[in-house]
Amino acid sequence: MRYAGLSRAGVREMVRVEAAALGALGGIAGFALGTALAWTLIASDRASSGWLLHAVVPIALPFLTLAGSIAVALVAALGPSRLAARLHVRGARALTVTAVFFITIASSVTRPLDARGFERTATTTLASDPTSTREVWRVLGHLHTPDGSHVDVAMTFFRYAERGPRGMVVVLAGASSVLDDERRLLRTAARVERAGFAADASTAKLDIRVDDWYVREDGDPNAAERSYSLGMRDGTTALALQLRSKGPLAALGPNGIVRSGTCATCIVRDVALPNVSARGTWTDGTRSRTIAGTFWLERESGGARLGAHDRGWERFTISFDDGRALLVRVVRNDISHDPMITGTFIARDGRVSYLDARDIEIYYPPIPSGTTWRNARGSSYPSLWGIVVRKFDLDCAVVPDIESQEAAYARGARYYQGAVDIERADPGPRDYGRGYAELTGYDGPFAF
Repeated sequence: MRYAGLSRAGVREMVRVEAAALGALGGIAGFALGTALAWTLIASDRASSGWLLHAVVPIALPFLTLAGSIAVALVAALGPSRLAARLHVRGARALTVTAVFFITIASSVTRPLDARGFERTATTTLASDPTSTREVWRVLGHLHTPDGSHVDVAMTFFRYAERGPRGMVVVLAGASSVLDDERRLLRTAARVERAGFAADASTAKLDIRVDDWYVREDGDPNAAERSYSLGMRDGTTALALQLRSKGPLAALGPNGIVRSGTCATCIVRDVALPNVSARGTWTDGTRSRTIAGTFWLERESGGARLGAHDRGWERFTISFDDGRALLVRVVRNDISHDPMITGTFIARDGRVSYLDARDIEIYYPPIPSGTTWRNARGSSYPSLWGIVVRKFDLDCAVVPDIESQEAAYARGARYYQGAVDIERADPGPRDYGRGYAELTGYDGPFAF
């Protein structure tokens, strides 16, 4: 308090007031416990020997007890209050630094989230982190043409280390899906390359390339307005877009740290740009059209993705039409019937609120209602969800554009990455958001 600016007299008064409060609390608690003990002894004696004992409480006794406790506490505080008042500001500064140091050490020891040093540096970039063993970039877009056609684009880039014939090698892979809403047509593709000539991920700024797929940050990454280039080609389909973002990166957990599974080391860094405008061209066969819309850019880096008993995860990335954004994560576990649910809400002004299972309710409609989709191998995926966040007055129905939106990952695993409409639970005049649902573990383990 001295270091914060409190005067010597203020310090003396603060210590004495605290002492009086503690004395009063002690007097009240002592009288209450003593009375309870007396009544217990009387009841016990009456039950065992039949004596008719009576309790008599002098009216003044409680007040004398309280006054005595306060007086004793004030006398005991005289020495400490004088000692605290004599403390020099230089000494107070040293004492404050020492206290903060020990509190920080204690909190890091007792913190249930084993961040393994992640908390020491805040994530402020989408660039690759060379210290991370696994990274995922999600590039999720909702686009439209001047004639009203809608196209949903999902590009996911992976960087990981894999053992090769000559030791560990760094691999970059990509999975993409392009949904043409007009023709209800989904195209999926995958790429995989060893880091080096045909694939690379820059550590200076966002610059990822796998063959002819890329997302590249143009200009100064620290500028107020950031610009990106996106390109993708698969057969007769091609995208060439320019992206613009004016807002800052949003940390999708405290200091960007997120628990990705139930194990102690299931920790990742996760940051995103939730509302990025996009404009460019979309080529489908011989036809090329101007296209525009919005994207969600996200980078997740860290170690183990899931715990030993975790079956998979579900992620809902939602962009509302009014500029708000919501991310909800669900980790399903073989042992616990209650999934681990966390989330992040981003307001229109960029303010971030972190959510847990007490804030988020997720509903899976009954299977007989036709709200699942079964792939060719017989695995079933949920195909409709309800998400409620009462804190922000959100009650959403999450509905896939089409049911069959399973994506092939470069290492042979499959997962679901589907474009979804965000509808009002109470039917309104129109949908009020777009998003993506990412589901793993329904068609075997997702090896990453």
